[in-house]
Formats: sequence, structure tokens, C-alpha cells
Amino acid sequence: MYTYFNITTYHFIIYIETMKEEVRKINERVKSLKRREELYTSYISVMNDNNTKKTLKELYRAPNIASKIRNLGVLIFWIPEPTMISNLVAIPMIASGKLLERYYNDLSIKDIRDEELKVFSTLKDLKDNLKLF
Repeated sequence: MYTYFNITTYHFIIYIETMKEEVRKINERVKSLKRREELYTSYISVMNDNNTKKTLKELYRAPNIASKIRNLGVLIFWIPEPTMISNLVAIPMIASGKLLERYYNDLSIKDIRDEELKVFSTLKDLKDNLKLF
């Protein structure tokens, strides 16, 4: 038969074991938080670099220079003027806008995501069509 001392000792040992388990879990969380803190500090140090900021801004808001030049050329072309100097200026602007559209990359992150969604929907349609056969 258990005496009072044996029962309390048993409960105390169980309590100690559960506390050790809790301490182990807390230590794992602390290690995880330290790794996360290191990751965030390295991320912040990279983001504080001016070149990185500029690149990210260009990715989110890529300027569409080619269409702006082309649209300005069309606008100048349609302005009525008796000497036709505006047409001499507008036609090269329209041509350079068209050439820049071919060679200048004005993609932003949103455009890349939209293209990715289009590709996945096409692949899903293809997969569904193949299931029919």
C-alpha cells in the first residue's frame, strides 16, 4: 500500500517530468525565435540598401515608357498645324515607342502573377480535357 509520502513523491516526480517537457518546448520556441530574429535582421539590412529599394519599386510600378512616348507622338501628330513640324516630331516618337515596346521590359510583379494564373488555368483545362478521353 502507498503511503502519503510515496503518493506525493510520485506526483512530484510526474510534475517535474511535465515541467522538464514544458521547459524543452520553451527552449525550442526560443531557438526558433532567435532564428527568426536573425532572418528578420538580415532582411532589414538588405532592404535598407538603396539599390534594393529602387529595384523593388521598379518591380511593383514598372514605368510603361514605350506606350507613353507612342501616345504622346499620336497626340502631337493629330494637332493641326500648318507647317507640319509637329508631324516630323510625332512620327519618330510613334516609331520609337513601337520599337521600345519590343525591347523594353515593363513587366511588374502583378503581370507575372497574372501570367502564372493564365498558365495554370490553361494546364487545368488541358488536364480536364485529357480526362475525357
